[in-house]
Amino acid sequence: MRRYVDLCAMDLFKAWISSAANYGQFRRLIPDHTDFPDTYDEWLRLANEQLTHMIKQGYVVTKVTIDPAEFTQYCHRTGSDYDPFSLDELANFKGSTGNPNPSGRVI
Repeated sequence: MRRYVDLCAMDLFKAWISSAANYGQFRRLIPDHTDFPDTYDEWLRLANEQLTHMIKQGYVVTKVTIDPAEFTQYCHRTGSDYDPFSLDELANFKGSTGNPNPSGRVI
């Protein structure tokens, strides 16, 4: 059973990949998607640019670390596709249920 929590409209949760090794696994799970450039360093640069943009827009962003095994389990359990949208859904679910295991809150 999912529990939804009312959040401030300015709070966002951002799926965060914590290592190059995990990034490689995500690239295999979600191949050929433009949200996943060739290298982890490039993904990290783009992800940080997105964070900066969101913060400038007035959002409070929490990075939610997600590992490939957790993502696989989530997709299997919910019947979700292996895509960036499902990765965002998992980040939002973890963040909104109070179990984000965040890598850090960015204000």
